[in-house]
Amino acid sequence: MEQGLARYKAFMEINDALTALKESKFIISQPKMNTVLKIITDNDVLFGLVNECNENFDYDKEYKRAVTSFKDGERFILPSGRKKVIALVTGLLFEFNMKTLDFHKFILTYFTNANSNIAFSNFCDKIISPYISALKEVLVDGLDNDMLDDEENYTPVSNTANDALAENIYPLLNKLNYLFVGDNGLDDKERQELTDMVNGLILAAEMRDMRIIRAVWYGLRVRAKGVKNSAKVLEEIQKTLKMYLVL
Repeated sequence: MEQGLARYKAFMEINDALTALKESKFIISQPKMNTVLKIITDNDVLFGLVNECNENFDYDKEYKRAVTSFKDGERFILPSGRKKVIALVTGLLFEFNMKTLDFHKFILTYFTNANSNIAFSNFCDKIISPYISALKEVLVDGLDNDMLDDEENYTPVSNTANDALAENIYPLLNKLNYLFVGDNGLDDKERQELTDMVNGLILAAEMRDMRIIRAVWYGLRVRAKGVKNSAKVLEEIQKTLKMYLVL
């Protein structure tokens, strides 16, 4: 009963944020997306659901499949499975937020219109509305059912990180290594230990194991805190880990 109530409350919270996004204009859409992503990362139910949907999900492959060619141009067509919709759209929102995918270019390319607001409205109709529906189906509509269909049955929360994490976190970790080299307050042993921890975090990100990533990050965050000018870089790394649902 409590679990069902938590799922219902989680849906209502994310639904309100997504509805606010749909009702906004293109020019103020980015802060609305940021609110959606913050809710996902802060809410245990949503965090767990997105991780579950990412289990065995190939984001790059599904993205390419979604790009469909027509005579008048390309369109972005969501997959039919609700878990795939959740994983793909959440991934898109994270990419827009991280600036690894240009949102303005995306909507003008796949939701063709010279007017940014109309293209944004089309994006919301074709992407955000189905996303809301998929979340509702998984979180709310099945609460009274004893069994879900086999394809959509809940499985343990995934501990596998997104493929793109390693690529996006590497420049920040490399910057941290430069700070270690430039800090004269560190002796050779301390510098080597910190570098080993950074390399361990890079390896963990490449392995995509969230448990190892978290373990190494918690140690590195504490150990590197005293390094000169490290605070901003550490904050950026933590933000990136949160954006990819590791923390």
